[in-house]
Amino acid sequence: MAHALNPSHAVSQYHLKSWRNTDGLPQNTVTALAQTKDGYLWIGTLEGLVRFDGVQFRHFNSQNTPAIKHNMITRLLSDSQGDLWIGTSGGGLTSYKQGSFNNHTSLNETEITRILGIFEDKSGSIWIGSDGEGLTKIKNGVFESESNLLVAGNSIRSFAENTQGLWIASEKGLFRLAQNDQLTQMGQSIGLDQTIIRTLHFDHQGTLWIGTDAGIYLLKNGQFLTPSQLPDFAQHTTRAIRQDSHSNYWLATEKAGLIRLNKDYQVIEKTDVLFDGKAINTIFEDDENNLWVGSHLFGLSQLRDSLFTPYGLPEGLTAQSSRSIYEKNDGALLVGLEGGGVNYLDNGVFKSLPERYGLAGKKVYSMLEDSKGSLWFGTENGVTRVFKDHLGQEKIEVLTTADGLLSDVILALFESRDGNIWIGSFSGGLNRWRKGEISAYSEAQGLTDTIVNIIFQDRQSNLWVGTRGGGLFRLEGGHFVAYSTQHGLSDDLVFSLYQDKSDALWIGTYGGGLNRLKNGKFSQVRQSNGLFDDVIHRIIEDNNGYFWMSSNRGISKVDKASLDAVADGRKSQLEPVVYGLADGMRNVECNGGANAGILTSAGKIWFPTANGVVEINPQVNHVQQLQKKPIIESFSLNGQILPFNQLTNLEVDSGSIEIKYAATNLTRPENTRFRYKLVNSDKEWTNADTRRTAYYSALPSGRYQFRVTATNNGDWNGLTTDFFFTIKPSYYETWWFRLLALSLVLLLGYLLHYFRLLRVEHRNQELERLIRKRTIELESANLQLAKIATEDGLTGILNRRAFNDIFVTECRRVQRKHGSIGLMLVDIDYFKQYNDSLGHPKGDSCIKAIADILTNSCNRASEFVTRYGGDEFAIIFSDSELDKIEQHAANICEKVYEQNIPHPESPIEGRVTITIGVGIMSSATDSCMDAIISLADDALYQAKKKGRNQSVCLSA
Repeated sequence: MAHALNPSHAVSQYHLKSWRNTDGLPQNTVTALAQTKDGYLWIGTLEGLVRFDGVQFRHFNSQNTPAIKHNMITRLLSDSQGDLWIGTSGGGLTSYKQGSFNNHTSLNETEITRILGIFEDKSGSIWIGSDGEGLTKIKNGVFESESNLLVAGNSIRSFAENTQGLWIASEKGLFRLAQNDQLTQMGQSIGLDQTIIRTLHFDHQGTLWIGTDAGIYLLKNGQFLTPSQLPDFAQHTTRAIRQDSHSNYWLATEKAGLIRLNKDYQVIEKTDVLFDGKAINTIFEDDENNLWVGSHLFGLSQLRDSLFTPYGLPEGLTAQSSRSIYEKNDGALLVGLEGGGVNYLDNGVFKSLPERYGLAGKKVYSMLEDSKGSLWFGTENGVTRVFKDHLGQEKIEVLTTADGLLSDVILALFESRDGNIWIGSFSGGLNRWRKGEISAYSEAQGLTDTIVNIIFQDRQSNLWVGTRGGGLFRLEGGHFVAYSTQHGLSDDLVFSLYQDKSDALWIGTYGGGLNRLKNGKFSQVRQSNGLFDDVIHRIIEDNNGYFWMSSNRGISKVDKASLDAVADGRKSQLEPVVYGLADGMRNVECNGGANAGILTSAGKIWFPTANGVVEINPQVNHVQQLQKKPIIESFSLNGQILPFNQLTNLEVDSGSIEIKYAATNLTRPENTRFRYKLVNSDKEWTNADTRRTAYYSALPSGRYQFRVTATNNGDWNGLTTDFFFTIKPSYYETWWFRLLALSLVLLLGYLLHYFRLLRVEHRNQELERLIRKRTIELESANLQLAKIATEDGLTGILNRRAFNDIFVTECRRVQRKHGSIGLMLVDIDYFKQYNDSLGHPKGDSCIKAIADILTNSCNRASEFVTRYGGDEFAIIFSDSELDKIEQHAANICEKVYEQNIPHPESPIEGRVTITIGVGIMSSATDSCMDAIISLADDALYQAKKKGRNQSVCLSA
C-alpha cells in the first residue's frame, strides 16, 4: 500500500496528473468521487458516471444504462457493504450492487429525484438529502421518508456524524439529530441559518468544519468560530473539506483552487493555493492514499507522492536548467545553474549564494571544495575561488586566461591526493593549479583533445581525463596515454568515470553506452544489451549494488551484477528500471558534466536536469506489489458479451472467446503487467504485458478454469483471480452420436456378414463396391472432422491447435536433418482502436484481409501460416537463411502497408500496418518450441518499441 502524501513536500513537488474529455472523461466538470472495495474509482460528471481502473475509463449514462435516469451526477457514496450509491439531478437514486444497476426512484422506493447529499451513518443506515424534496433514510434495505424532519428544510446538501448525533446541513441552517430523534438547530447566533452550507466534515480531533458560501466556520470544543476569527483561508467559499492521513487539511474552494493546511490551521505553502483560480467541487483520498481533485470545467486531477523529489523554480532555484550539483564537507548542497549562479539548499528551499561571490546570473559548470576548505566554481568566465587568507579573512579570486588558464569556460574541477587542483576547460585543455602557480597540459603532453569533460583519480592514484572527442587519457610520468575507439572504447565522447569496489573503471560515453576497463581490457554494454540509453551523463552506485545512470531520456537503474555479467559475456540482456515524468521528473533530460550527479553522505542521489534537480532515496522500495486481485470485467463469445451467470454449456465450435480483465492500480497503473492461463490445459502462462484481454479460439468441449494475475514490480507471487466457464460438446463429441456410429458399424458388419453367407458367390463384386463406398464416406467424414479441428473459422487458415501440431512435427523433422527452424509472430498494429472506431464486422474483414496477404506471401512448402490469437498470426518456416527471412518479413510488412487499408485511429498514416517479430534457432531440439516462441515474442516487443510497422529478427 502506498504511503500518504508526504507533508514535508511542497504541493509543487507532488506528482500531478490530470484527465479531461480528451483523455476519456465524458465531460470536464467532476461533481463527485468515490471508490468501491474492488478498487475502482467512480467519477460523477454532468454527462454521466465513469468507472476508472487507472488506465481505462468506462462510461455509464442514460443511453447505455437504463437505471441511470439522468446524466447529471450530483453525489456518490461507497457504503460499508461495498455497494455504490449514485445521486442524480432529476433521475433520482441509483445503486450499483454486484455488477448490476437499479434505480430506486422508478421502483417507487423513494420520491426524491433531485439529490444533493448521500451519507452512511455508523449504524449502516443511508441518508439521502434532496433539493426541495425532503429526506429519505434507508435502514436494513428499507426506504423510510423522514417527513418529521422537514422542519430542517427541504434542501439538504451534506451530513456529518459524531457521538452527539447526526449533523444535517440544510437550506435553513445547521441541525443536529440526536439518538432520540430530537432535532436541534445550531449556529443561529452566528448566521449559519442565513448562508448556504456546502459541506460538513469532522476532523480527527472532533472539530466540525462547516464550508459555506460565506466562508469556513468551525465548531471546536463546543464553541463556534466564524471566518473573521480564523486565518485568511477561512474567507473562501468552500465546497469540500478533507483531512488526510497526515492530518493535513485540504480545502476545495470556489475561486482559490485547492488549499492545504497543517493540523494547526496554518497554510503550508508559500503560495497558498493549487489550481489557482479554478473552482474545485470535490476532493477524495483513495485506498492508496492518492488525493483526487474534481474541478469545475477542468476535469479530474490526481496528486501523489513522486518516487523522486523535484526541486526547481517553485522551490527557489534562480534558473530552470541546472548544470552541476555538489555536496560540501559539512553536508551543504550546492547547485550550479545555467544563467542562475549557485544556489544552496536551506530547509527544503533553495537560496542564492551571497552576491559578493560574483556568481549571480552566471553559468556554473563545475564546483569543488578543496582539502583546505576553499570553494572553486568553474564558470563561463573563468574560475572563482573563495578562500580564507592567513588572517582568516574571506577572499575572492577570479582566475582567467590572463592568469594562465587555457580557456575561460571551465567544465571540470578536481583535487588530486597530492593537493593539486586540476582545471578542465572547453577548447583549452587541462590546467594544474599548485600553490598559486598554473601549469598547462595540452597536445605537447599527449592530451590531443582540448575539451575536458571530467577528471578522475582512481585508487591506484592514476589521473584520468575524459574528453569530448579524443576519448580517455591517463597521466603517466607527466605525459598522457590515450585510450580511444582504436583501443576498444565504444565512443570517444567520455562524460562519466567511476571505479567500483573491484577496481574496474566504468566509463559513460555520449552515444557509445557504458564501457568497463578491467585488467587492461575494454568491454561494452549498449542499448542492444538492454541498456536504457547509449548516452550516459553520470554513473552513481548506491549502497545496494545498483548503478544509477542519467541520460538525455531519463534516469535508469540496473544491478551491477547484471552489468558485470553482460560485460563478461555471461548474459546477453539487462532489465533496467527506467524513471521519467511519472516518477517526479519535471523534464527527463538530464545534464552532463563533471558534477552531473552525487551520492550524498546521507545516502541520497541527486541529478541535475533541464528543469531543476531531482532527489532520489535509493533505500525506498519505489514500486510495491499490487495488493488487489485482478478483476474479470467481461466474457465475450464471437463478439457478444455474455452475463457471468450464462457461461455454462456454451456452443463455441470454432468461435472466438475474449476475456477482459483489469487491475485497479491508481498510483502507478503504467507499471501493471498481466499473465494468464487455462489451468486445466495450458502448461505455461501467457505473458500479456499491458494487454487486458485474453483471446481463445476453437477450444474443445469441457470445463475451463481461467486464471489471471498481475504485477507492477516483476514479482508474480501476488494475488490471482480464477474464472470458470463450460463449453458444450459438439454433436460429434456426444455419447449418443458415438453410440449411433458404433451401432451403424455393427449393423453394417452384420449385413455384410449376412449377405455374404447368402450370396457369397453371386454378390462378391457388389459387396466389394459397397465396402469401397463406405470407406470413401468414412474418409470424407474424417477429413471434414479434421478440417473443423484445424481450420480457423474466420480466415480459413490454420488455427492455433494446428499451429501446435505443425510446430512439434516441424521441430522433429528439422532436428533429424540438423537444419534451422523459425517463427514469425505477426501483430496488427493498434487493432483495438480499429475495432473501437469501425466495429467488429470491419475488424473481422481486416483480419481476413491480413490473412490473405500472409497466405499469398508465404507459398513455400516449408512455410505454414496460422492464426495465433485474436489479431495475431504466426508463420512457421524452416531451412532458410537469416538475411532472406529478414527481407521476407520486411516485404510482408510492406505488402500490408501498400494495401492501404484505412485505419482512422492509427498514428501510422491512417492505415492498417503490421509488426513482425522473427525468432530463429539454428539447431532444433525436443524442447525448442517454447524457446523460439519466447525469442519471436522478444523480437516483436523490440519492433513495437521501435515504432511498429516493421520487423525485428533475433536468432539463437
